[in-house]
Amino acid sequence: MHGRRRDPDRETRALVRKLERLGHQVRSIAEQSIDLGVDVLLGGGADRYDQQIAGGEFAGETVTESAEDRGYTVVREADELGDVEQLPVLGLFADGHLPTELDGPQAASGGVNAECTDNEAFTDDIPTVDEMTTEVTEFLGRERYAQGERARAGHATATRTSTSRRPPASRTCAQRR
Repeated sequence: MHGRRRDPDRETRALVRKLERLGHQVRSIAEQSIDLGVDVLLGGGADRYDQQIAGGEFAGETVTESAEDRGYTVVREADELGDVEQLPVLGLFADGHLPTELDGPQAASGGVNAECTDNEAFTDDIPTVDEMTTEVTEFLGRERYAQGERARAGHATATRTSTSRRPPASRTCAQRR
């Protein structure tokens, strides 16, 4: 049996072209989050929000610019969070994933002796998960719904000792304080 090797990127591009031919506008998750009018978005992923929009009303702008056009306050440093006076707010503190506060060895079968070191990539410009949670609570109050997503939780688990409890996403190595 002969066959082509699957190319998910090629398949995705073909699907997007087909949807566009049918009149559907395919937007990134970053675009969709702004389109939905989410009140508070805090985290990493600036590289996704700084991409140009390909089509529609905001074509040629970045997602960040389209957010500002729709009334979002955009902050890029932790100390700017305290200055936000109204919703909606878009806080982008890293190009990709937020870095963890601590570095340590990869997890291994039987555990490892974890010697934690401060992660140089985690600067004062990046808020901790606790700081972001506090700000969201202050922005929204306790009567509104908030959802937190920890994209780095799996990464943190892979770099902790096997006997430690699961650390917050911004910390690793047995949750050193």
